[in-house]
Amino acid sequence: MTLYYTTMKIQMNGGKNKMHGFAWVNEVLNRIEKSAPEEGVTKVHMIYIVRGALSHYPKDEIEFAFHTLKKGTICEDADLIFEDKPGIVRCLKCKYENEWHIYEKQCEKCNGPIEIISGQETELFKIEGM
Repeated sequence: MTLYYTTMKIQMNGGKNKMHGFAWVNEVLNRIEKSAPEEGVTKVHMIYIVRGALSHYPKDEIEFAFHTLKKGTICEDADLIFEDKPGIVRCLKCKYENEWHIYEKQCEKCNGPIEIISGQETELFKIEGM
């Protein structure tokens, strides 16, 4: 089995690449269709997605879009695997970092304001194929 790795970071919820889950999955499939054959991959078996806990798009939406849009592509028989990444926040006052908990609005150490520093992303991490 050939392993084909990619660093395709197609953000789903920020900047100029903000898009709906279906559009994001469509873009991922288009990029795989274009780039995988250049690496000698003609059939994709596994697609790995890194998804932050604070991503604005539910796994269900991505899975539904993937299973709907993959038909007729080299990813038609591929499975979608998610790697969940926690949301991380940092205190603007004391710089303490910890995993975000629902409804958390201030630092648990000093009650200072917090900012999200990771966990909002949804990225194509890796594909496996032959």
